[in-house]
Amino acid sequence: MSNELPEALLALYRNIVENTDSGIAIADAIAPDTPLVYVNPAFERITGYSAHELIGRNCRFLQNASSDQEALVLLRKGMAERVSTRVILRNYRKNGTMFWNDLLVSPMVDASGVVTHFFSVTVDASQQMLKVGELEHVNKRWAALVDASHSLTFILDRDGRVRYASAASFEVAGVLSADVIGKHWRHFVSRRDVLHVGNAFRKLAETGSDSTTFDVHTRHANGSLLVFQCTARNAVDHPEIEGIIVATQNVTARFYAERQLSHDATHDLLTGLENRNGLSRRILAWRDAGGSGRDHAVLWLLDLDQFKALNDSAGHSVGDQFLAQFGSMLRAQFSDQFVVARLGGDEFTVLTFSDEPAAVIASVSETLLRTTQTPVAVGTFLVTLTGSVGVAMTPRESTDLDTLLGHADIALYQAKANGRNVAEVYSDAMGTADIAQMELRRDLPGAFAAGQLQVFYQPIVASASGEIVSYEMLLRWNHPRLGLLSAETFINALAALGLSEEVTFWVLEQGCRDHLQALLEKRYRLTLNVWARSFRRENFVRQLVGTLRQHGLAAECIEIEITEGEFVLTAQSAPSALNEIAAQGVRILIDDFGRGFSNFGYLVSLPVHALKIDREYVAAIGNGERKEKLVRALVKVASDMGIDAIAEGVETEMQRKFLTDIGCGYLQGYLYGRPSPREGAAPERGQDATP
Repeated sequence: MSNELPEALLALYRNIVENTDSGIAIADAIAPDTPLVYVNPAFERITGYSAHELIGRNCRFLQNASSDQEALVLLRKGMAERVSTRVILRNYRKNGTMFWNDLLVSPMVDASGVVTHFFSVTVDASQQMLKVGELEHVNKRWAALVDASHSLTFILDRDGRVRYASAASFEVAGVLSADVIGKHWRHFVSRRDVLHVGNAFRKLAETGSDSTTFDVHTRHANGSLLVFQCTARNAVDHPEIEGIIVATQNVTARFYAERQLSHDATHDLLTGLENRNGLSRRILAWRDAGGSGRDHAVLWLLDLDQFKALNDSAGHSVGDQFLAQFGSMLRAQFSDQFVVARLGGDEFTVLTFSDEPAAVIASVSETLLRTTQTPVAVGTFLVTLTGSVGVAMTPRESTDLDTLLGHADIALYQAKANGRNVAEVYSDAMGTADIAQMELRRDLPGAFAAGQLQVFYQPIVASASGEIVSYEMLLRWNHPRLGLLSAETFINALAALGLSEEVTFWVLEQGCRDHLQALLEKRYRLTLNVWARSFRRENFVRQLVGTLRQHGLAAECIEIEITEGEFVLTAQSAPSALNEIAAQGVRILIDDFGRGFSNFGYLVSLPVHALKIDREYVAAIGNGERKEKLVRALVKVASDMGIDAIAEGVETEMQRKFLTDIGCGYLQGYLYGRPSPREGAAPERGQDATP
């Protein structure tokens, strides 16, 4: 029995070895060159060689020409030291194809401890190695794609240290990827970002979220600020990654652009001072802060008295340079407790918050007036202006910028009325008329943009025939709250806002469109009211004639009407403009003649085509003999000089007959038609048109 058991076991072992899928080989460790003495059928199948071709040979021949493999060094070392060694070798089959040999070699010892043989197990690992190779290829390709994309990408391990950094780290941040590996992410973010970035990673780990996004501020190697938008993806459980992938997008340019937009939204581009939005933000922040101890907001509104004249004479470029320098000079006068701002044009403000406003009003007002009078060198100009100041203050509970500015504007208007170059503090006692003017001035820019301005037309007729020879264009404002306003109500506000010339040409454009066909047929002319300052502008005549030509109209279609006082100013400052416009064929009418100084010398030396007799004298016909004589005299002077006479304000048949009998050639008034938004039929002569 004792002899049968070993035989049975030996048979069992032989059966296992003969039928296993792994290749089994035994080499003689004592014989020269360690020849093979046994191979099983699986070894024959794996290598393609038969046992007869393998026995007696060293198995190195299976390596073919690949005898320089690093794994062979490990294998030989293990065999020399008589220890089990596992390596993966490139071996070649009999047909020449390569296979990966996952080889385990173990020494076999006899009873005395001598190594007599080496026992080896061969497994064809070609499929597994193919997968590993593919994975390495994919990994290399992924890394190459990331590097080629110039995108800064990291992989962090579970502890938050950088395990991988794309090559873009040098291009984007000026550091080599090798210098990043192994460092914690906190090393690369600003202090202000450490908390929210740490919270983002913690949330990613604790909630099991797939990804999270956050912004990071860091520094380039040269010290400049960089801003990245980071998307972190949780791949800790991914067997091939086991970490957090952080993909970044460089948003530094967007960061600076947004910061610039935010700055521009609250600052004036010309001076760099805060603007209206900035002031409003300051007031809201102060009001919302509560218990700061500073119970009142105080605002100074400064208007440069002669700035418009500087702009008109020296040009807008000089004006802008002056404003920029003046803004810097003004800012330098005040500490950080004061907000200096520019609202636009030549209006500046100073804002502060104080529990004792009376203590600062006088000193700041004096500083503003003194600074305004300081000479400013702009190119070849040495500019010295004065300023008017309106001051308003209000308690916290009722403070808003519109209220402050509204009150300061009323006080400023009062300062200008008091002779300018002074400061006035708002009080409830300031007149309602001043308030109304300020409201009109504040509403007017928006009215122009909203289409609330309209052109009305009133006919001028020949006294003998009643034929319409012209329509005077009259500006009206359809105010949403105050109703229809005549130009006299808001003409000064137009000039103060610098809109007079823009509105003049808008009126001309509107008239050309409304009456184009009649003007082309030369049935009548249009009369345009013009300010004297317009004639002093270099290209006024060219722009006027150009506007007409755009509509295919000749200059003879237009009459220019200018008041007597404005005409005298124009004759003194821009006589050549009057001659130039008359030479183009435009008729010149003097309005309100007889109310001013009536300088007849200008009627001789300058082109005048008609005099308009003021309605005050026409209204006196039949009621005042002296004024009737003045009307007769004016009509005769005009006739003797070859100038047409036009009587304004004709409302009754008696006035019409008197004027016609004394030779007044043209009449205008309610008797012939009220101002209307469009061309209208004149009423029957003799019809009572008294308003």
